[in-house]
Amino acid sequence: MDRTGIPLAHHCFVDSLWARWRAAHPAAGYLPAARTRNVVALDEPMPPCNDVTPRDMLDHTRFFAYS
Repeated sequence: MDRTGIPLAHHCFVDSLWARWRAAHPAAGYLPAARTRNVVALDEPMPPCNDVTPRDMLDHTRFFAYS
């Protein structure tokens, strides 16, 4: 795996951990409830895309699934 693949593999692993955590804690909400200096709020567009919010991504199964 070249250097380009390492960050991609890392992000895929973090995404899979997030999916497992969400499945184990379905009632848990997104934090923080309001914008902080480093984290966008639930309904605030995420840079650099600016057309996707955290709420849009809470259910990843519309886009992909882990086996």
